[in-house]
Amino acid sequence: MKFFIVLTSLTLVCASFKNPVSQEKEDSLFQAYSKAIYPSDKKKILWELIEETYNRDTHRCLKYSELYLKLCGQYGNDYDIANVCWKLGLLNKMLQNYDKAMEYYLIAINNYQKLKQDDNVASIYNNIGNVLMALNNYESAEEYFLKSIQINLKFKAFAKLVRNYHNLSKCELKRKRYDQSIEYLNTGIEFAKKLPSYRYINNLNNLIGSAYYYKEDYTRAREYYFKAIVYIDPTENKAYRLGIAYNNIGETYREQGDYNKALEFFEKAMVFKRQNGNDESTAITLINLSKLALLENKPEKAILYLEDTFNVLSEKPLYSQLKEASELLVEAYKNKTNFTKEDIDKILNLNKEYLRYIDELKLERNQKVSTLVINKDEIKDEAQYLQKKAKSIQKRSLWIIIIAVVVVLGLLILLYYREKRFKNFIKQMWEDIRDV
Repeated sequence: MKFFIVLTSLTLVCASFKNPVSQEKEDSLFQAYSKAIYPSDKKKILWELIEETYNRDTHRCLKYSELYLKLCGQYGNDYDIANVCWKLGLLNKMLQNYDKAMEYYLIAINNYQKLKQDDNVASIYNNIGNVLMALNNYESAEEYFLKSIQINLKFKAFAKLVRNYHNLSKCELKRKRYDQSIEYLNTGIEFAKKLPSYRYINNLNNLIGSAYYYKEDYTRAREYYFKAIVYIDPTENKAYRLGIAYNNIGETYREQGDYNKALEFFEKAMVFKRQNGNDESTAITLINLSKLALLENKPEKAILYLEDTFNVLSEKPLYSQLKEASELLVEAYKNKTNFTKEDIDKILNLNKEYLRYIDELKLERNQKVSTLVINKDEIKDEAQYLQKKAKSIQKRSLWIIIIAVVVVLGLLILLYYREKRFKNFIKQMWEDIRDV
């Protein structure tokens, strides 16, 4: 316990020193940019600002990158434009602006092809595949990963090939083609063995475990999850990797009905996930703990885990975990022995996130679609992603509306059969929903 307290204190101290220094450097660079006269000097300073803010503030980095591109319109060359458009593609992908990400990636490809820099083209093909994966267009995503592989094989770019096969395997997992996914992962491991670090092997073994998990071969899945732990690279974040592995092992035990072993590994995972501080990853294990509690007919315990899940994700974007947590919360309250007015208030408050996001999704649906610049010799079907984007938004909006309705209807049914005398409360409940 003392170790964790000391570690947390040191982390906070480091953070308190790091952020002001970074901000001070950014301010200094921006002042230099404002005072610079020559475009070449402005470009150089802006690029430093882009690199300085890339991992720290995505929105500010995007602002500097757009300024850089504007400057390149008058004073840049193909190489400058390609570099900044690649960066703009990455930033927009992070912000889930997939149409803009595709637009910039295509411009970058066009410029890199003029410069005959095929290695960079291969990397952007991989990036485009990631965008298509985010839009659930797995078949088209695979085409771009395979394009990337063809180029990376010529350059013997083993690290890039590992990423390509990793991404291909994830597409196959989504398409429920588990044997093909395992085949791609084993190919990726062969390339990973050619690298000095074996951190990639850890991730690939975890994914092989997941493929066997989906095949319902839980013993084999667990074998690969344990193998992944052996290949944790000492230079990596060990807490993050252990948290993932122990969570996955717990899931295999739960599916086999060994709830004691499942709880043991979920609790181990929570220790490392709390230490690592990744909110989405922490929420995954909290949800697993709530599922386990429901299986053991302990709804009150499940509710505590789910309330913790909502607290962890309360200030975050609409993760898929929120949908699952909301459904489980209703189930847990249904199974609770004494259902009270206070319980209903809790459910309403915890599910307000859904109702708030419905309006945001309406705005997202109306987002202006950018015109794509397509290289007809190399890219023929990129415009199809716009249709996929619209379908993805509609589907996402639909399930959020459905879950909100299910929550409300579930409460009404419970009240009708179990608490008929709460008629006045029902009226107040609908007033609360309208307020949201």
